[in-house]
Parts: sequence; C-alpha cells; structure tokens
Amino acid sequence: MEKIIIKKKREFGEIIEDAIKLYLRNFKRIVPGVLKVGLIPYILVVGASLLFLPALQNFIPGSKGAFATPQILQLAAATSGLMIAVMIAVFISQIFIYSYVFKWAEDYSNTDDLQAATLGEDYQSNVKIVLGTTLKLIALGIAFFIATLLITMLLGLLLGTFAGILYLPIFGFAMYYSIIISFIFYVRVNEKISFSSAITRCQDIIKGHWWQTFFLIIVTALIGMVVNYAFSIPFGIISGAGSLLGLTSLQPILLVAQTLLSNITTLIIMPFSIFVIIMQYYNLTEYQDGTTLDKMVDNFDNIEDDFFENEGDF
Repeated sequence: MEKIIIKKKREFGEIIEDAIKLYLRNFKRIVPGVLKVGLIPYILVVGASLLFLPALQNFIPGSKGAFATPQILQLAAATSGLMIAVMIAVFISQIFIYSYVFKWAEDYSNTDDLQAATLGEDYQSNVKIVLGTTLKLIALGIAFFIATLLITMLLGLLLGTFAGILYLPIFGFAMYYSIIISFIFYVRVNEKISFSSAITRCQDIIKGHWWQTFFLIIVTALIGMVVNYAFSIPFGIISGAGSLLGLTSLQPILLVAQTLLSNITTLIIMPFSIFVIIMQYYNLTEYQDGTTLDKMVDNFDNIEDDFFENEGDF
C-alpha cells in the first residue's frame, strides 16, 4: 500500500480524501494511542456521570412534584455538574490528543515503519506548547469578549438601539480570526515560535486561501457530525421505545450513556480533523514559502540554464 505523503501541495478535495485515507489506513495504530492519552479525561467523564446519575434518576418528568423547586435545583445541579465535567474532560483530552497526533504525524512523515509515535520528550514538549497556547487563546478570547461588551455598552448609550448593528462586524471579525488561528497549534509545535509570532505566521500562510480553509473546516466538522450522529441513532431508538413503553426511569441512564458515547466518538475521530489541518498547513506553506519539489526543480533548472549560457566564456 502506497504511503500517503503529508508534506505536499494538494487541492481542496485531495486534502479531505487523503486525510480520510490516512486516518482509516492507520486507525489501529492511532486510536490506541488516542485512547491511551485520553484515558484520564475519559475516567473523569465516567466518574462524573456515575456521581450525578442518582440526581438525574430522581427527576422523572410527569411524576408528582417533579417540577417542584427542590427537584428542579437538583436536576440543574446534576446537569450542570455533568456538563462541566464533560467540558473539562474533553478539554484535557484534546490537549493530549493534539500533542500525540502531531508527534505521530511527524514520525510518520520521517520514517517508513508507520508505527505509532512514542510518548517521549517530544510528546511532552508538544503537551506544554498546546496547553500554553490553549490558555493564551482562552485569555485572548476573554479579553476580546470584555472589550466587545464595554464597547457595545458605551456605543449603546450613544446610539441606542442602533448599537446592535455593531454585533455583525464583531462576529465577522471573530469568525475571520478563528479560521486564521486554526493553524496556531501546529505552527507553534512545528516551527517552535512564540505565541505572537505564531499568530503573525498564521496570517501569512493563510493569505489568499482563507475561504478554502473555511470550507475545509466546515466540511470536516460536517463529516464528524454525521459520524457522531450515526453512533447516537441506537440510543435515540431505545429512548423513543422506552418513552412509548412508559420506562421513563431509563431516560437518565440513556442520557448519560449517549453523552459518553458522543464524546468518546468525537475524541476517536479527532485525528481526522487534525490531519486536515496539518495537510492544509503544508499545502499553504508550499504556496507561500515556495518549498515544493516543483519549485526546487525549477530553481535548479534556472541555475543550469544560467551556467550553460556562459559556457562560451570559458
């Protein structure tokens, strides 16, 4: 089976196709590593689910007093706790999975054995970079939100209801930069540059290819949603059958199980979306930096032509 070259220039469709092939052909090599590095977040999710399951089971819609204040608060606490635990688990897991897949992709590109990456010093370095980048992005997002809130409040006093129009350009600006910084994790891991330099670098490499990157991310997300939805169908059928049969006590258990499965599925298919980002990164750097083999050959041909043009001088 021919090895898929990650570091090359590709068209839109080729990126999606090759990312799918790379993921499926190496599924058995990648997924064990993904599950290994995501084990702690997985335990957090399961633990949170078991912890709040009794509170969920005590709330049965339609039963006497089900909508009384204590039970509403109990349900809210259980649901909120579960969602917070899930968010924390997924957040931690994504950091480790990104770090692992970056290491795997680099090893895959530089060797012919096609084995999964070892969790050594390079992997630990990736974790530090991805974690630091994530925290800085969160801080940047919070600062942007606060600044936006203050500006809209100030303009609201001056312009009244017309200040609401400002949300459209603000949303557009946020969307624009969210696509640009979609490469920031891999840029920092691969090029070993600072956070601010990585943002500038992302702006440089995406220049002229923003829409292509935008649609790549949209298509990748849609593929992930379809796969995730396909795995949740059985729970939907069981949940519907349980409601028809009056087995309302099963609903909380199914809710927890569906939440767990949904998150695990998301984490398992995450390498595919990371491959898309990595391939687009190399695709754009080939365009922007002129590092393709074709350009190297062209440069060599130009040197050769210049040499023979002057051969009569010798």
